[in-house]
Amino acid sequence: MKTDELKYIKTVTIKSIRNVILDNNLTEKDTITLHKNDFDNIVLEYRQTYGIGITVPYFLLSVLIEEDKNAEVFEGRLGIILNDDLNPARINKEGDKNYLPKEIVHRCGWCGNVVDNDGGELTTKLRNHKIEVLEKYGDEISEKVHGYCCINRDN
Repeated sequence: MKTDELKYIKTVTIKSIRNVILDNNLTEKDTITLHKNDFDNIVLEYRQTYGIGITVPYFLLSVLIEEDKNAEVFEGRLGIILNDDLNPARINKEGDKNYLPKEIVHRCGWCGNVVDNDGGELTTKLRNHKIEVLEKYGDEISEKVHGYCCINRDN
């Protein structure tokens, strides 16, 4: 996969990537690749802004955003790959029903309540996110644990 164009931007943020997408009329067939450090910063920015981890593969305005595996993109630059239809991440795009996220939703084996991996209670925001993921993908991504909500139940 060869980078078609490199763009320099002062600070790589979600907003600056969005601006590049809009300014260059990028479409859902295009991909933006980032230096490892810049991609890590995007992941951290996403977590700080939304309070949850980033979904991989990550799409912004339908454009795939991923880490540059070929070390062609320097820090502070964006690699743009036009018409990147054969990218495996694009083929398994989140809207595809056959694609399941790597995120597992833990549920109490007794009452079905959404809990963390140890059976503990979740924050309201995280619980709502897990419920949305569960509604979207169904029980295929859930795992039963002994929840503290039913701690007095027999083993």
